[in-house]
Amino acid sequence: MGRLGAAEKQGGRPPRVVAQPTLEANLCALLQEFTAGEPMRAGVLGTHLSLRELSRRLLALGPPARRRTMRRLLSKLQVGRRTARKKKTMGHHPDRNAQCENIVRLRHA
Repeated sequence: MGRLGAAEKQGGRPPRVVAQPTLEANLCALLQEFTAGEPMRAGVLGTHLSLRELSRRLLALGPPARRRTMRRLLSKLQVGRRTARKKKTMGHHPDRNAQCENIVRLRHA
């Protein structure tokens, strides 16, 4: 028996995608509804769902998948995660106190 090299597979559990081939197809079906393109860059796709939410929704379609597996599948499918980000701060508005006082006045009215 020869020594195994570092690059050779030594056993263990197969990846979830290999063990459950329907997983990738189910994810693609799920992403059809929750995927959008980037308006400024053609060919860039993203989803606003979190990895946890993707896992939960995928569970309804078939076998479960962990967040780590979801991350790998999204990378394989070249779908990124999109989140809303604030690019510019509001700063201080001179009428901030007047706005709050107006809200309080309207609540008590």
